[in-house]
Amino acid sequence: MDKITGEIEPIIDIHPTCSYQDERFIERAPVLLEALMLLLDEAFRRIRSSQSAAPAQSSRGPKDYAAECAMLCGRGDFRRYLVECHGLDVADDERVKTRVRSILKIRSRGELNTDPDAAARWKDFRQRFNAWKGL
Repeated sequence: MDKITGEIEPIIDIHPTCSYQDERFIERAPVLLEALMLLLDEAFRRIRSSQSAAPAQSSRGPKDYAAECAMLCGRGDFRRYLVECHGLDVADDERVKTRVRSILKIRSRGELNTDPDAAARWKDFRQRFNAWKGL
C-alpha cells in the first residue's frame, strides 16, 4: 500500500501454475526475512562480544614467532620489502632465510621463540615491514 495515496499496488503476480508450497513460501517471505535478520543480528552481536571479551593472547599459549617468520618469508610483499629496503636478491628461499636470520642476529628461527631479545628484534622488524606496507 502506498503510504501517501493509500492505493494498493501489487508487488508480485503469482502464476496459476505456481505450486502450493511456493505460494506459501512467497506469502511468508516477509516473516522469514525478518527472522533471518534477527538471527544475523544475534550472531554478529555474539561475535562482537566474544572478540571484545577475548584477550589478544587467548589460551593458545605463547606466540610462535618462528612459524610467523617462516610464513612471512614466503610472501611476495615481504620479499619486495627485503629487495627495496635491504638490497636482497630473493632468487631462492635459502637466501631469504639466511638474510632474515642475519638481520635478526639469530642462528635459527627457533630462537625467536626462546630468546626474548630475538623476539623483540623480530617484532621490531615486522613492525618496520608493516610500516613500509602502509599498515
